[in-house]
Amino acid sequence: MKNIVAVRLHLDAANEENGALRVIPGSHHSGILTQNQIEQIKNNLVRSPVRLMQGISCL
Repeated sequence: MKNIVAVRLHLDAANEENGALRVIPGSHHSGILTQNQIEQIKNNLVRSPVRLMQGISCL
């Protein structure tokens, strides 16, 4: 998993109503998280969806 790059290409605009990308800020510094760790972070997280316009890619 150390050499993986994910690309998300939006064919339609993305917002909270139709499936905007949700991220855990700073989680890339924590290494691979267990499902339990993810759930604990999600429960204490302020929601900040990534809104993207049609045709925009997100790396």
